[in-house]
Amino acid sequence: MTKLFIRNSNKYYLKVKIVKLMKKNSESILEAYTPLLGLKLINKLKEKAQKFKGKTVLHVNATKYGGGVAEILQNMIPLMNELGIEGSWKIFTAPDSFFDISKKMHNAL
Repeated sequence: MTKLFIRNSNKYYLKVKIVKLMKKNSESILEAYTPLLGLKLINKLKEKAQKFKGKTVLHVNATKYGGGVAEILQNMIPLMNELGIEGSWKIFTAPDSFFDISKKMHNAL
């Protein structure tokens, strides 16, 4: 089962509702979102994805668990793949000094 992430004040409720819809109706992420978002918005998403169809998007970050990027990517990659965009995700390692500097840059932004 694909885990879905929805940022909203009713996040848990919507997440449970989508997972139930997926179990009930299909394994399609887009079909599960349709009752919540409407067919017009789903079709718009499919249309926008067409220009990226067949392309590969590589996401690179330093952690697979516990961060905002990890939360988003574990849900976005399956959606991208369903839209025909080959999404992949690679994790890199680096010395602690790298992360000390990158954290300072991040906090400065």
